[in-house]
Amino acid sequence: MIQSESLGVNLYSATEVSELIGVSRETLGLYAKRAGIPDRRIQRVRYYTEEEIRQILQIPGENTRLPKEERI
Repeated sequence: MIQSESLGVNLYSATEVSELIGVSRETLGLYAKRAGIPDRRIQRVRYYTEEEIRQILQIPGENTRLPKEERI
């Protein structure tokens, strides 16, 4: 996780998010695209805000391996 001073939010790398929700980075990218999340990269590493992670988790269907009570 890094703190973005310009955005004023925490940013999580694709690896961190994929491990958190239990999917591959490639699948995470597909979910992000489906959710309409812009491609934010810093030095070739994709980052997500907490709000974007919540948007990904709202995609219909069972797209994560986390039990619902453990999701953000």
